[in-house]
Parts: sequence; structure tokens; C-alpha cells
Amino acid sequence: MNTRVGTRKLGMARGSWLVLLVVLVGLGVVSAAREADARVGGGRSFSGGSRGGGGSRSSGGGGSFRFGGGGGFRSSGRGYGYAAPIDPIVVVLLIVIALVVLAAMLSAARNSGGYVSSAPPPASVWPPPGTPDLPVRNRSLTPAAALAALSRYDPNFSEITFYDFIYALYGRVHEARGRGQLADFASYFAPAALQQFTPTRPAIRDVTGIIVGAASITDVSDPSAAPRVTLTVRFETNYTELRADNREETYYVVELWTFQRNRDVLSRPPEAVTAFHCPRCGGSLEKQTDGSCAHCGVRIVGGDFDWFVTQVRVSERSPQGPTLLRDVPEHGTDYPTVYQPGWGHAREQLLDANPDFSWSRTEERFGTIFRSLQEAWSSLRWELARPYETDNLFQMHRYWIEAYRKQNLRNKLEKVEIREILPVKVVSDAFYDALTVRIFASMLDYTVDQTGKVLCGSAKVPHPFSEYWTFVRRRGAAENARPTTSCPNCGAGLQINMAGACEYCGGKVANGDFDWVVSRIEQDESYQG
Repeated sequence: MNTRVGTRKLGMARGSWLVLLVVLVGLGVVSAAREADARVGGGRSFSGGSRGGGGSRSSGGGGSFRFGGGGGFRSSGRGYGYAAPIDPIVVVLLIVIALVVLAAMLSAARNSGGYVSSAPPPASVWPPPGTPDLPVRNRSLTPAAALAALSRYDPNFSEITFYDFIYALYGRVHEARGRGQLADFASYFAPAALQQFTPTRPAIRDVTGIIVGAASITDVSDPSAAPRVTLTVRFETNYTELRADNREETYYVVELWTFQRNRDVLSRPPEAVTAFHCPRCGGSLEKQTDGSCAHCGVRIVGGDFDWFVTQVRVSERSPQGPTLLRDVPEHGTDYPTVYQPGWGHAREQLLDANPDFSWSRTEERFGTIFRSLQEAWSSLRWELARPYETDNLFQMHRYWIEAYRKQNLRNKLEKVEIREILPVKVVSDAFYDALTVRIFASMLDYTVDQTGKVLCGSAKVPHPFSEYWTFVRRRGAAENARPTTSCPNCGAGLQINMAGACEYCGGKVANGDFDWVVSRIEQDESYQG
């Protein structure tokens, strides 16, 4: 594990670095050149272009992750010729001023509670006892806080399984749209919401290639304020429509779905959440002519039994495929690390529930997964990533691997170096533990064609970045001492099929039943905790 030892001043005001940078530029010793990122967790412009500064900045359910863009080379573009000599006195004054400002800003950051991370804790201890709660960017009732409050009324609620539910529902309803069977989903959609899926263009015969590139919960009502909970999910997706005249068109789509549900409804367990049946009786989705269930005779008109979509808004729908050679700027690597409110308490709860927890072992697994995904991505052998990602994240990333193959391109990631892994958030529900870490790393990141010609990025200059990765594991799972190259259930050599199960014992490895797997990758400039 190549974890950097030393000090990273994450609580420092960014303005102090700016002052120092200005001085260095004035002395002619800084030349800014950054490489765009196209790695597993970043660098994609899913929409095929830059949207609001770089396209999708996070991916849910699966992951966070900038789609479609590839790492275009960027530099200042300035040539340096003759420069007038600099007066040594001016140089000294600039340095003194910069040091004074820097010291003042550091002092202010410390006095205001700014956290300065230090060398990693001892190998067997995470985090060190007595570590105080760390500052967060926003302590208001965020969607994550509202969802945590929901679990007081619904002890089965799991954000992890909720994302599985909405990913599956999105795909199923669009498939039903292609077959002309939208009425089957009347138990999950209000009539006005289903009406949004009715085509206004020439009739279509099928909808295929449905990929949810990003799904994020943007707003959640306070469960303590009313007996019904309302939340909004923003989807960024691609799908392909086959028209009646046999023409195909692929679309980039942004949709906003509003869900509603009684807060006291008990959520279904993970193994049942993606099976769509009548929310009341569990029968098939078959309906009578009046829209009531063919089995129990109840017509579902709200969220009394499960999540119910009351509104669908299509904010963008444009025909375009993925762009793999677009420059997507990196932002946020210098941002302060965002820790969850009550971090110290959450940490202690995890340690109490898992007395054999070993941070050194966990950190090593996270690092192995991080490197394995970069290798699988770079080699276009995405099957190698199957043991390490949840179903939704794996399918999303596989879409982009296929896009590279179709365009005879390969995004190469080399000299991968992990500099630091910082645990920042722990969430436990009835079924899973979720541990979020901020990973600081660097790598060579460039895209080549089938001849090996570099089309964008740099094969010489390593690109530094940071991202927030969320790993999940079944609650109560024992610490696994087996090598990462073995099945965490039976210990055989790691042979995992496309369903995420071990080919020897049949155990489902990719859902976190036996060890940590990654479920979300979020960019540091968009992560809110």
C-alpha cells in the first residue's frame, strides 16, 4: 500500500496558496499545465459535451463519475522568451508578504476549527482514539440527513437498496415504453407521470441500451414534519430508440422524478427491492381494465405501500452519443475534506459493531480495488472489475468500455500511485455498512487509437486528483483475511461470472455479502457528505 506519510493541510484557505502561486509565477518558476482526466472515476462527459463545467460530476447507485469526455491535453499555451531582470529587493518583499499572509491564514484556519490532517494512524488503529469531530461544509438538513431521519420511522430503509430500486425502475419503465406496456407500471406511477413517457414523435418499436449514467437525490422532505415523505431524483441517462421505420436514435436525457411514500412503510429487503410486483399483495403487475390489480383488486394511487412517482420532468433530451476525447477540467482537489456531522460517534459505532475491524486490512483492500479497476479500465478487460463493484456501477462502467471499443480507442492509465486514503463517513442501516473515503492519487492518463497514437492526455506527466469512493459491505460480515485474489466466501481463486457470483461456490460476491465492494464514485467538487 503506497499511502503517503506526511502532512496535507486540508483546512488551509485556498487563498493562501494563491498568494504563494502568484509569487512563484512572478519569479518565472511556475508553469501551469494540467491534464484532463478520463479514469474510472472521472473524466467522462456523459452528455457528449461540457455541461456546467464538465458534465456529470457524480454518479449514483452506482457511482460517481464524469462520462464521455476523455482527457484532452491542456497547457497554458504560452511561450517564454526574454524576460526583464527582476530587482532582488522586489523578490524579497514579495516572498516576505506571501509568508506573512500565509501564516495569518493558517492561524485563522486553526482558530476557526479548520482540520489539518497528519500522518496516517498506526497500522492497526483507525481512527486514533479521541479524534474530535471534524468540520463539515454544510450542517443543514441535507438529503442524506433527511434519509437518515427516515430510518427512524422505517428501520428497513437503506439508501443503498433505494438506489438499486430507482435504477431498476428507470430501466424497466423505459423498456415497457418501448413495448407499449406502460400501463403495467400504474402501481408505481401517477397517470400524469406515465403520460410523460408517451412518445410525441414517430412511433417506436423498442427502447434498448438504457444506461443510467448518474442518479442523485437532490431534495428530501423532513420526515418528522409530515407523514408522507417526498424526494426528487435527478437522472442522467442514455438510451436508444428503434422507430417503426427501423431507424435508430440514441439520446442523452436528463429527467427529474418526484417520489412520494408514507414514511412508516417498511422497505423491502435487498433481495426483493428490484422485483416489481403489486406493492400491496405481491402479485404480478397485471391490471384490470380500471387499472386495479388483477389479484387483489386494489388500485394503487399513492405511496401507501411503496415509493410512488408523482411527477416526471424531462429537462433535456438530445440526440448524441458519448464523446470520448473531450477536455473535462479537474476541480476540487484542493478543497477541504468533507467529513460527516458526528464523525467521531459514527466511527465508534462501527468499531463497536465490528470488534475485529482492522483499518490496515480495509485500507489495503480499498487500495487493491482502486488499482484493479484502473487496470481493468485501461486494458478494456472490464470483466476483471466484476468482483469489486456493485451491479449498477459495474454495468454503468461497462457501457463506457464498450464505447471505447466501438470507437477503436483505449484510455490508458499508468503509474497509478495512491497518496492517501482518508475515511470521512460511515453509515449503517439494517442491511449494510457503507464507508466513504477520500482517495488522493496520481496517474498517467491518456487516450490512444488502435495504432497507439496519443490523441489526448499525457503519457509523460502524471495527473494528480482526488475522489470520494463509497464502499459497502453486508452488516455483520466478518473481517475477511483471505487475499483479494480469492473468493471471500470459499477461498477459491477469484472466478466471478457476469452476475457477480463465484463460479465455484455460487456466493454473490459483488453485492458486499462477504467483503467491501465499491458502490459510488463522486468527484470532490460535487461531494456534499
